[in-house]
Amino acid sequence: MSRRDDINKLYQPSKALEKVCYALFTADIAISLIAACVGGSVISYLTVALVIIAFLYMAISIIDDGIMWFQAESARRKNSIQVAYDVRLDEYETEKYYNNNNVGDPDISYATNLFESAFFTKEISEKMLLGAVAKLIIAVVVLIISCRFIANDDILLVIAQTVFSAVVIEDAIRLIIFTQRIKTLYEEGYHELITVGISTTAQRVWLKFFCVEYESIKAHYRIRLSESLFNKLNPQLSETWEKLSSQIKISTGG
Repeated sequence: MSRRDDINKLYQPSKALEKVCYALFTADIAISLIAACVGGSVISYLTVALVIIAFLYMAISIIDDGIMWFQAESARRKNSIQVAYDVRLDEYETEKYYNNNNVGDPDISYATNLFESAFFTKEISEKMLLGAVAKLIIAVVVLIISCRFIANDDILLVIAQTVFSAVVIEDAIRLIIFTQRIKTLYEEGYHELITVGISTTAQRVWLKFFCVEYESIKAHYRIRLSESLFNKLNPQLSETWEKLSSQIKISTGG
């Protein structure tokens, strides 16, 4: 059976907006550097351009988070439940999106599916950190450069660059915190599912917490995992997951 993921198409508008934001980020850096090298009336035009870029970046980010990304993530959450409990919740279908053999118990199936997702999320987000830190440093450097315009009373330019840089810096910090929280939760899941094994009612209840906590972290930090990194790492990560999933210990008692 080939892999099928109807929900992937719901992420396409969000991915398109993400590309627009990246283009705006690049344009902001370029214009800021140009502004640092020129003077006179040109600064006024560059200031207007930076204000527009900052406004567009924030507006697009809000629209993406609140509408496009939310709808796609909502469908993904619903499908996770649909797959585990074999209950039809909407028209979207997935096949072989998750790869585990714990299909007898829907609660266990749901938890192991999200444990698999947590594993992939942890690995990919860790690989994204270097790029995020580099982006953060660039934003800070550009902000420092733009501060020189205060002496020329170009306060609007400084405000625009400060707002834009703050959004970029926030994105990088969110990724750093997100990665750490996902890593911690994954390690807890590893301990319960693999090191110890699920054998008691209390552990089964904890698995419900694990599922809620994982989805809550994703929803709160709104991190978009790199599609290019996923495609690059997927064969290796899938092989590692096969080994991990074979080590999951579930007792039918308790």
